[in-house]
Amino acid sequence: MERLKTEPITDRELQRTKNQFARDYILQRESNQSKAGVLSHAVVIHRDIKTADGEFDIFQNMTVADVQRVARTYFKPENRLVLTLMPSGKAGGQ
Repeated sequence: MERLKTEPITDRELQRTKNQFARDYILQRESNQSKAGVLSHAVVIHRDIKTADGEFDIFQNMTVADVQRVARTYFKPENRLVLTLMPSGKAGGQ
């Protein structure tokens, strides 16, 4: 995560990520349940149903500079969350 703030990703890494996103996006849209989830997200979160189709363009138009800008904005110590997972039956004397 720290590296993303100081070193840009390669164009190849960005294109690979965009390809994976496009694949997942298209596969997700194949079921009615997923379509309903996308539409409800657009209405509830963005308050605009038109954004349901806009996300694809947003991600496909993302640049290396965008990735670095977002990393610098959100990958900060005060935003860090550390979880410690304990094996079942060993936590708290269970």
